[in-house]
Order: sequence, then C-alpha cells, then structure tokens
Amino acid sequence: FRYRFRCRSRQMVEALKADLCIISRWPAQKNQLDVMQSYTGPGIKQQAPNVRPLDQGSIPISILESQKSALLETTQSNISSEEQDWLRQLGVQVLFLIPLLYRRQTIGLVEIGRLQSDGQVTLTELRLAETMAAQAAVAIEHARLYDEATRRLAEAKVLQEVMVAAASTLDFNQVLSGTIKALHRTLGIERLGFFLPSEDGTCAISHPATIGFNLDQGNLSIPLDGSAVGSVIRTGKPALLANVKEASHYYELVADTQSELCVPVLLNGQVAAVLNAESPRLNAFDRENLRLFRAIAAELAVALENARLFEEIRAAEANYHDLFDNANDFIFTIDGNFRISSANKAVLKATGYQLNEIIGMHITNFIDPDQVPSLFRLLKSRLASAPSPDTFELPVRGKDQRKALLEVNFRVRHFERRPVSIHCIARDITQRRELEQQLRQTEKLSTIGKLVAGVAHELNNPLTSIIGYSSLLRENDGLQPYRDDLEIIFRQAERARIIVRDLLTFARKIDLEPQPVDINKIIQTTLALTRPVLQSQNVQVVTALDFGLPLTLADPHQLEQVFVNLITNAVQAMAAVMRPRRLIIESSRAADSILLRFTDNGPGVPPEIVNRIFDPFFSTKQVGEGTGLGLSICFGIISEHKGRIWTEASKGKGGATFWIELPIVPVKEPAMAADLTGRWLTSSKLASPSLRILAVDDEPPLLNLLSRVLSRLGHEAETAANGEYALQKLADNVYDLIICDVLMPDILGLDLYQQVAAKFPSLAKRFIFITGNIVDIETRLFLEKTNLTWLAKPFLPSDIEQAISKALARTETS
Repeated sequence: FRYRFRCRSRQMVEALKADLCIISRWPAQKNQLDVMQSYTGPGIKQQAPNVRPLDQGSIPISILESQKSALLETTQSNISSEEQDWLRQLGVQVLFLIPLLYRRQTIGLVEIGRLQSDGQVTLTELRLAETMAAQAAVAIEHARLYDEATRRLAEAKVLQEVMVAAASTLDFNQVLSGTIKALHRTLGIERLGFFLPSEDGTCAISHPATIGFNLDQGNLSIPLDGSAVGSVIRTGKPALLANVKEASHYYELVADTQSELCVPVLLNGQVAAVLNAESPRLNAFDRENLRLFRAIAAELAVALENARLFEEIRAAEANYHDLFDNANDFIFTIDGNFRISSANKAVLKATGYQLNEIIGMHITNFIDPDQVPSLFRLLKSRLASAPSPDTFELPVRGKDQRKALLEVNFRVRHFERRPVSIHCIARDITQRRELEQQLRQTEKLSTIGKLVAGVAHELNNPLTSIIGYSSLLRENDGLQPYRDDLEIIFRQAERARIIVRDLLTFARKIDLEPQPVDINKIIQTTLALTRPVLQSQNVQVVTALDFGLPLTLADPHQLEQVFVNLITNAVQAMAAVMRPRRLIIESSRAADSILLRFTDNGPGVPPEIVNRIFDPFFSTKQVGEGTGLGLSICFGIISEHKGRIWTEASKGKGGATFWIELPIVPVKEPAMAADLTGRWLTSSKLASPSLRILAVDDEPPLLNLLSRVLSRLGHEAETAANGEYALQKLADNVYDLIICDVLMPDILGLDLYQQVAAKFPSLAKRFIFITGNIVDIETRLFLEKTNLTWLAKPFLPSDIEQAISKALARTETS
C-alpha cells in the first residue's frame, strides 16, 4: 500500500504540474490527520509520515466536514492569516485541498501544492485532481481495511499467545512477562505496565514485568488519588484517556505521555490488578484496544487465580511434606505388591535404611518369618474390604536387626473402586510396653511389699527373743552339752533374721542418698568384695569398661548391692557348668544414659521365666539357697534411679545377660566420686560408762531380754511394760538413757518421745528406738528428722551395745 500511495501521489504531482502531494487519513471521531504518504519535488523538504493534530474550526476540518474541495493561493486578496500560515508551513504558493470520500464518508484529505503561482488553476485541472483523489480514497479505504485486518490478526495473535502461556504454565510472572512483550512487539505499544494495589490501600505498585518505564530506582508507585490507575482500582471500570492533559485523573510517570489506557483485572468481582498502557501519541488507543485489553485482562485474571491456587496447593503440599518428613510417627505406604513406596524420615531413622534403599523393599524384610502369615492374612482381608482391625501391633526389625514393637494404623486407598495401596501410620511402642511391664512389676512389688511388711513385723518380736536368748545361752558355760543344739537354734534364727531383713528391704521404699559417683569405680569395688567367691568357683572375670563415662548422681551403696546380687547370681548359675566359667562386665554410654551389661556363660534364662524373673519370691535355686528377692530388690533400686534393668531369653549357646540402663544426672560442681572401700573397715568400739537405762516395750520376753543384756553390759536397767508406766517412772527417777519400742498399745513410742522431750528436755537426745516396722513412712521420717539412734528388729545383743555407744557419741557432740 505504501508503494501504491507513492505512485498515486507522484502521478498527481506530474499530472497537475505540482511540487507537493500529501495523502492523509482522517480517523473517525479524532481531531488529527494520519499522514500516509508525502511526495515532494525538488526544493521542498520531504514530510515524514506522522500525526498532524487539527484544531476545531481549522481549514482542514472545515473541508473534511463540508466534503468540498478548496484552492488556496497566496495572491488571493481574501485569504486569511491562518490560511497564509498553512501555506507557509508547507512552503508552497498554491494548494489544492481535496477531501477523500468513500461511500459518501470522508476518510481523508489530499493536499497538492505548487511552489510558484503560474496563473489561474483551470477547471480541468481541478476535476482531474478530484478524480485522482477519488482513486486515492479507494486506496486509503483498502489500506484501512488491510490495516484493520492486520490489526485484528495481531490482536488475535497476542490473545492466542496469552491464552497459550496461561494454559502451558502456572507461573504467573512468566505469563505476564510474555503478555507484555507480545503487546509491545505485535501492536507497537510504547509503554506497558501491570500495577497491583498496595497492602495499605493508598497506592499501586508496579510489577517488574514492565516495558517503557524506568525501574532503576525500584518498582514504580502510583497514588490511588488523582490517577487513572487508582480510579480503575476503586471503581472497577476501565479508563481510556485520548488526551491525558484533558483528563481529571492522571498521574505522570513519563513526561511525553499523551494518551493512556487502563483496564482492571478482576478476581471474584474485586480488582486484583490494573493492566496499563501509555503512548506519546494522541488518541493512541481506541475502543478496539479497549476490547483487546479487556480480553487479555480476563485471561490474566484466570492465570493469576490459577497461580494463586497453585501456590496454595504447593504450600499445602510443602506443609504436607514437612509434616510427613518431620512427624515423630512412622508414615509409610505399601503398594499392591506389599512393597514400600514411600516413607518418612522417622522410618529411615528407626530402620537405619536410606530412602533409595527402602523404596521397593518388601514388607517381609522388616518382620520375623513367624509373623508373615498372620500379617498377610490381615492385609489381604483389609484389601478385600472384609472386617478387620484398623490398628494392630507388629514386631519389626531394622537394618542392624534391632527389634521394635509398632502400633500400626492403616487405611486402604482405592482407585476406581480397586485397592491400590495401603497408607500406614505407626508408632514405636517398645518403650511404652517396657514401661507398662515395669509399672505392672512395680505395682506387683508394691502389693506384695505391703503384705510381707505386715508379716515381717509380726515375726520380728519373736525372732528378736529367739536370737537374743539363744545368744545369751551360748555364753553360759554350764550348758556346754547343749552348745551344738544352741548353735543350730541361733543359726536358724539368724537365717530367719536375714530372710525378714530381705523382706523388709524389699517392702520398704528405697531411700536414695545420691552423690557424684564413677560407675566404673563401683564395679571395681564390687569385684574386689566378691573376689573370694569368684576365685573359689574358678570364675574368670573380663571387664570392658568405658573410662570416658561422666560422673553421675546416684547412690553408690545401693548400686553396689545391685552389682553384688548380679555377680552372686551369675556365680551360682555357673556352678553346674563344667567348661571354663566366664563373667563379662561391660560399661558404655548410650546417648544420655550409661549402659551396663553382665554376661555369663551359664545355662542362661529360659524363655518361659523371662517375664517372671523379677517377681518377688521367684527363684530357680534349691530350697534354702535364697529368698527369691534378690532381683526384685535390684529392680526396685534401679527403678528408684529412674533407670531400667532387664534380661532376654537365652538363645544358641546359652548364657544369661542382664542389662542396666541408668540416666546420666549431671554433676553441677566437681566432686570426688564416692569411695566405698572405707565402709568395710571395722572401727573401734566406744567405751560406755555404767548408765541407768529405762527400757520400754509391751513384749515381756523382749523386755526381759533387754534387761538381761543391759545388766551384762554393766548398766543399771529398769523396765516399763507400757508408755503410761514409763512416764510414771520418769517422773520419780532420773535416767541416763531410754530404749523404747515404736509401736505400743497405749502410747506410741513417738508420742512418748514428744511428752518426754517437753517435760524432760535433757532426755530429748538420749533416746534409742527399736522397731520392727521400718517400712512405715511416718516412723522413718520421724527418725530422720530427730536424728535419733534406732535399732531394727530382730537384733543381736552386740547391736544393743553399739547403739548405746552411738547414742552417747551423738549426745556428746550435741
């Protein structure tokens, strides 16, 4: 079309002997001329195609509106100054102004000019010019139709690009960037932007995907007040500004902007953003542009909503994966072939496998062979939608063969009504089961303890009399023929005393005296104590102690008792073994605990007694070889330390192994670890002067025994059979010491002490209590609070002498 216009303008110039021909198009409803072709002869400057604004009432406007040709000459007497300016601008003396008509509609203007006025223009020339202008009008209309078709094709192409981009990706930034570039490339729009409302609702912020704006200082900000973008955000209606200088709401971003187009991007009826276009040309945008921008805005709205939904889905998926990976419970999926198809970090940590190792592994790799049939029956019944439990317990083993007990909850996932996988959530209940077993054991021990405490208390008084009197009779030279019989009585009574002592030790709550200890030193001390027994039975002891273990707070004496019991049990168990006997003692650190292991090569622990081995009175020894309380007492001591003690059924070559797990209790201040060796050194007896002692007890045999023993020790002894009688004696006499039973029918020993301390303060520290009920917590608290000397029944006559010496020493100290 440009070539045809050039040919047509040249023909006009040659035919009319002119020097200038300008062919312009007049867009409807616009005050401008779009110069389509300018042809000039020698001596006249070439006019570049551009937009020529038209003022209302100007000569071109009047010709276009009247559809009548006109001739202007500088020699005319009636030519106006405006017309002279027009001729001067074009640099001609004569100018033909011919409207271009197509189907009675003015579509443009032809201007033909001459440099010199060679005489009057003839009618023939004028008719020729109009005829040639009519041909130019047809060419202009064809060009318009071509431009319109080209434009529609370009718009369709842009819209297609936007739709394809929106359908092919969920990345809104990519869609928007492609849309802006397509509009700029295809339609030649100079400035394009995408503005989003700020969070505070005062301005609109530009998206980085802009063209034609300067973003060197960061994203652009447009106030909502007094701007076309702000008006669109607030009203939800598009804004088409043909001339921004005439608009009431315009905010200048670029100085040469002449026209602007803003279209809202609506989501659920709300303005989510504004698509903005600006141009340095007047009337750069029309209704067709508005229609295209609305269509593009609709596509961008869909893309923006899809991106938002995708981000929500991605965030939800990320949240799910985070929960899945970091859940404390085991979460895994089993496919239709019973293979692992997904597993979270808890599963990997517990089993010891890497993710690439565990995926695809068959479920049977994690369970014992004897569990496979029952598990398959359960899973298959569940897959067949048959009634079956949703939760079940499953023993499993990891890569290192460490076993654990899982509580599994599962759900079958279906696709098109077919089961395709099983989602499982499991929890390691190994420790819970151990704690439940420990709790049951503790409750059992507590119940039995209350029973044996009562029985032991009733046995203590007669046992004290039997032991005391038999001890006195043994010292009588006149009974030499019966000395062997008395020895048997004494030894059997002593055996009964040890049994009762064990019963009371088992029954009462163990009071710990924690102090900084080195576990390895306690083990070594215990081995030193038991060395004679170990050597007599030819037991080889192998130690593998971790001397890097930290100090911990524990009761060294109680732990020593546990270790002695375990070593003694091992020696007795290996007595029937003919092969070389070996005891292995190991210590190591496991996380925040100390782990001890005692292993012998004896017959081991049969599976049927594993769950009973810590029960009180349970024993595999022959009658008379033990009370069956040793391991129960060990269990109680370790439990008081917040630890665990356990064993497992022996397999293969036999042998028993006992594990002890003790928590590491940090030692706040450096301290020397407790040394137990000094406890076994005998101390010299304190010499006791002759004292006047009042003995108070409601048991006549025991009262008579105390009187005889005290007299033998050189003391003056008086007795009282109850508390009331004791108070009367104290009111009438002066005593150096009082030996009193705790439990009496009329006045309890503790109440008697309170009355004596109130009436005779000097005797408050001169009490020795005897009791057969050391289990009673109130009694123990009272004795600990007053720090008085006390004897546990049954006791030996020598124990009375030591108690008197101890009481006198405390009195002298106070």
